[in-house]
Amino acid sequence: MDLRDLVEVSSPLSRPLHFALLELAVLASTVLVFAHALRRYREGDRRHLFQWIAITSYGVQMELIAFNFLENYEHAQFTVQLHHGQLPLYVTGLYGTFLYAGIKLAERLRVHPIAEALIAGLAICLIDVPFDIAGVALGWWRWLDTDPVLAFRWLDVPVTSYYWYLIFGAVAAGLCRVVWPLLERRSFALAASVALFVGTGVIVLGVIAFLPFHAIAALGVEHGTIVAAHIVACGVLALAIRGEGHHRDRAITLAALLVPSATLAIMAWAALRGSLDDAAPRLAWSIAALGGLVVLGSLLPLRRAARATDVQAAAPELPAR
Repeated sequence: MDLRDLVEVSSPLSRPLHFALLELAVLASTVLVFAHALRRYREGDRRHLFQWIAITSYGVQMELIAFNFLENYEHAQFTVQLHHGQLPLYVTGLYGTFLYAGIKLAERLRVHPIAEALIAGLAICLIDVPFDIAGVALGWWRWLDTDPVLAFRWLDVPVTSYYWYLIFGAVAAGLCRVVWPLLERRSFALAASVALFVGTGVIVLGVIAFLPFHAIAALGVEHGTIVAAHIVACGVLALAIRGEGHHRDRAITLAALLVPSATLAIMAWAALRGSLDDAAPRLAWSIAALGGLVVLGSLLPLRRAARATDVQAAAPELPAR
């Protein structure tokens, strides 16, 4: 096997500057989430690193399946390409960044595990929105027209792409929460090995969890209506459900906002140059997604933490025995 079938390297100067800016933003976010998981591991909480390994395993497996069986999209060429030039290196860090950061945002709300999984899917979707909206318009990849499931699109993005994050993100959050207690007292070498197969489990269970979408669509409901209803329901759930909340982790907040903010800035720059189609709606929806992330990742947990502190302070002090 030729080494070039595994890794291809080219100059970042051979393509538009925003390609390299995207790679740098994803790399920085990947470093942030991995550093967070590693720091917690060193503090004695190994669950976070287990989650990161499982999520990254899922992402790499999902890309390989897509290339070899689904043929739904094609990536553009970036600085480092893997797997016969089909997989940009930055994409291997993208899943870990989006899913890990989204799950951590949901965990900060400290709600019921089922609600946590659904809210995690919402957070991951919001992180993805600016990136997905920018991707086709800026030439980072292209969606193929071979699959009718991809036919219904918002701003060139199949709405099922958003639903994929909503469902598979929820499955990843829930599966990691279920599996980890079984491994908590085992060696981390074993836990890390199992995490690789947990990534496979996310794909299997995610496909199963996607079946209601197809069933509802078969009844004649438009794809966009299903996705919009799911997003609204998860948003209402996040606002309405009671949880303790706690103060934000700056590294996770930054990791969640970095790639969406970078892609928004790149789109704004392209719009000013007149090279971005449908600039106004692309920018508006990206700003709305960022606003939702700020509410979900910062305002909600901080408000609930402050409310819990106020309740605690107002509670009468019990006399000492």
